[in-house]
Amino acid sequence: MILRELIRNNFGWKAASLLLATLVWLTINGVIQRNDPGLPPATMTAVRSFPRHSITVMTAAAEIRGFTVSPSDVTVTLQGAPSIIEALSPKHVQVFVDLTDVQSFQELEKKIQVYPPRGVKVLEVVPASVRIVRTPDISR
Repeated sequence: MILRELIRNNFGWKAASLLLATLVWLTINGVIQRNDPGLPPATMTAVRSFPRHSITVMTAAAEIRGFTVSPSDVTVTLQGAPSIIEALSPKHVQVFVDLTDVQSFQELEKKIQVYPPRGVKVLEVVPASVRIVRTPDISR
């Protein structure tokens, strides 16, 4: 009986509060989605693949050894507004493997990182990781 009284007591105020909270949430959510620099609504998106995109190896400036990356290129699939996607060229998409956090290794597997232009989302990278083999010191 206490639960019933809790619900019925000031029911009008509780219903009005719930309605007002819902309206505020819908308004704020709509503003956030409209101002989001990410993807436009699904009806206004285009998808484009860049096959055989070369991979850049990011190392410390003092690194004197070379690296062999296998495979040496990947396929990157992007999604975004049709006007942005159509204007893209491979130079606008940065694909790299970051080795700055690795101290010493002979062979390892690293995940590929992709930095697309603003307003573009990375859908897929094939393969997702590459094998890196350190070659001998070039100063010897």
